Amino acid sequence: MVRLKLILDKRRKLNSGHYSVKLKITVNQKIWYKSIGISLDAKYWNTTLSQLRQNHPNWEVLNLQLLQIVNQHQKELIECSLSKPNICITDIRTFYKPSKEPIQDFFAFANTMYQQQIKAGKMGNAETYITACNVLKKLCNSATLPFEEINYTNLVKWETQLKSNGIKTNSIANYFRAIRALYNQAIKSNLVDAKHYPFKQFTIKTEKTLSRSLTIHQIKAIKNLELANGSAIKRSRDYFMLSFYLRGNNFRDLALLTNDNLQANDNLQDNRITYRRAKTNKIYSIKVEPIALDILNRYKPPGSKYLLPIIDDKYTSTEIPRIAKAALKNTNTRYLKKVATQLNIPKLTFYYARYTWANVAKQLGYSKDKIAEALGHEYGNKVTGIYLDSYGNEVIDEMNLEVIEVVN
Repeated sequence: MVRLKLILDKRRKLNSGHYSVKLKITVNQKIWYKSIGISLDAKYWNTTLSQLRQNHPNWEVLNLQLLQIVNQHQKELIECSLSKPNICITDIRTFYKPSKEPIQDFFAFANTMYQQQIKAGKMGNAETYITACNVLKKLCNSATLPFEEINYTNLVKWETQLKSNGIKTNSIANYFRAIRALYNQAIKSNLVDAKHYPFKQFTIKTEKTLSRSLTIHQIKAIKNLELANGSAIKRSRDYFMLSFYLRGNNFRDLALLTNDNLQANDNLQDNRITYRRAKTNKIYSIKVEPIALDILNRYKPPGSKYLLPIIDDKYTSTEIPRIAKAALKNTNTRYLKKVATQLNIPKLTFYYARYTWANVAKQLGYSKDKIAEALGHEYGNKVTGIYLDSYGNEVIDEMNLEVIEVVN
């Protein structure tokens, strides 16, 4: 019978002062300790439970990683036992010869981080991680990627491949920033040595993008464009304007708004939408002006908890990001594109509502700090921002109303 257990091997202290986490494999009272490439300070290890204590800064991530390692080895040992009924410890050691020693895999770690972000409700981070990994898997043509292969040479090679495939510089930068963030998390989790960090030499390049802001004349034209009642193109245009009226609200956040997010009042001037943004998990509170409330009332699906008919009540939390992403793509490529064509606007996507709101506020003379506050961004320097009081709802509400009035 083969027994498997995670232990902290205190027989030898490493130069870092840590001890190696190992798999203790026992066969007929014979023991072999197998390294898995993870080391820890002894104060973080729970000997009774064979896992990290909660005082470790990344205990959840590492415990999930350890669980995956144990499950994988259990599967391999079962297969090994079935192929050799009278298995002994020598057979186990032969099975795990050096060439088969598991190397810490970047994609496996990224998946663990993805699940953690989903659990924490940080959908934006989760989507960024999974998108970058999908791109990297295509470049590597492999479902596995040892951390040691994320080096300067390969980063340059992948960058060149993406450029040759027509991927824009800023899109490439987004992928590499996600890879860098995951690599940093792996260093903090002691899965990879900081001395191998490749981003000290490799520079993530960006370029200035063309303005995604409309003129006041253009957004007025979008608002006043005559479209057939009940048509998908009119619905998409109305969602776009609703985003503008709600300070550039993100499409997914609009899709996720429910009855619980709307604090309605008989007085039309006292309605507010309070919600937590999917991308950043930050709480927003936005006054709903009558023109925005009219759109919400027009499209509210009867009997549904959602304020807009984008997400159906039947969808699970894991399905919602995919549904919202598909709906946004459809809105941009099929309907807003047609609106742009009719009005002779070079390009129009849903995100233009957010940029345009900020640009109109800037034209009205509002400071970058107030605009950043309204959009939920960090304003000014992060350190000095600690000492500044955030603007009250009344100030931001007045700014939003003035922006709305400019286009009406």
